[in-house]
Amino acid sequence: MAPLQLKTLTSIGEIRARAAAWDRLWQRSDVSLPTARAELTAQWLEHFAPHAAIRVLVVEQGEELAAVLPLVAWRYRGVLNVGGLTGNIWSFNGEFLVDSNADQAAIFDLLARAMAELVPWPLVWFDMIPAETPRWQGLITAIQQHGCVTDI
Repeated sequence: MAPLQLKTLTSIGEIRARAAAWDRLWQRSDVSLPTARAELTAQWLEHFAPHAAIRVLVVEQGEELAAVLPLVAWRYRGVLNVGGLTGNIWSFNGEFLVDSNADQAAIFDLLARAMAELVPWPLVWFDMIPAETPRWQGLITAIQQHGCVTDI
């Protein structure tokens, strides 16, 4: 089995270039929300955040994606620069995709480390997430283990 590698996508073009692998991951994940697919994420970004900083954390395993966490910059209450999922009250989009058959503990650890070290925001705001699901619980636990404060 190929090792896990973390990559960061920073543009809509990079999302579209990985669309086939992203959508195969969506099919293998526990997420049924169709707007979590690559092209709809790219369209959401074009419409709602065309000039915002994009940080899509992807975990690769060989040629396939094992996880995708689409993050974008926004301003909380117009003041604090934060990161969050691609989505808003008009169009829910962003969702954490993880391969149901992959080594999820290793994936959660890799993503938590990336969030603690690589993400350029003082706060990452996960709004409207299904926090009780195993994938989110695993990521939240890993984030806490890396010394980041969480509030649910």
